[in-house]
Amino acid sequence: MATKLKRDYHRKSKRRKIRVLITAGPTWIQLDPVRIISNISTGKTGQMLAEKIARAGNQVKLLLGPSPFGYKHNFKGVEVLRYIFFNELRDKIRKILRKSRFDVVIHSAAVCDFWPLQVVRHKFKSSNKKWDVKLVRTPKIINEIKRISPGLMLVGFKFEPQASKGYLIKEAGMLMRQSGSDIVVANTVKNNSYKAYILDSDSVRGPFINKSAMSDTLIKLIQDKIK
Repeated sequence: MATKLKRDYHRKSKRRKIRVLITAGPTWIQLDPVRIISNISTGKTGQMLAEKIARAGNQVKLLLGPSPFGYKHNFKGVEVLRYIFFNELRDKIRKILRKSRFDVVIHSAAVCDFWPLQVVRHKFKSSNKKWDVKLVRTPKIINEIKRISPGLMLVGFKFEPQASKGYLIKEAGMLMRQSGSDIVVANTVKNNSYKAYILDSDSVRGPFINKSAMSDTLIKLIQDKIK
């Protein structure tokens, strides 16, 4: 028994430390110099993943958007870089991936899907009775990640409120094919309850009824695939 424990200890101690880039939180889109489009993301999932992965001795870079909860912890191994706007996040991801090598990118940021065809340069006057804003699709940042760094493992997130399991799995599978993701976390909030599934090319894991259980399973799956 002592010999087995010793082998397990050495196996764990020799496990290769991984370099992980995580995106988290909302993105802002400008309408004019003082008004924005955003979403209700808190960034909690990405921060939780960053903290847990760093605790295991891995090197983590966290790109954190304008989360209403901020970033209150200072865990060893987590480098936090802030962004606010969509283009900031996109530019930072591009520069970081071209400059540094990562084993894994976990793209959990809630990226805005639409932006205005034209941004108003000056504050739109509140005395105006009407403001017609034409929105067009933003580029899909997740689709660019493996084009820049083909060899890394990509983890995507798909959120669909009030969604059934079947719909979640279908949407997650579509994201996996379009982006080249190796793993996709499909999650929903239904009747005020969180539920998530983890998909890879082999299986569907879940449901997970809280973010902590989901993140623990996701991290273990990543580690198993990396080794």
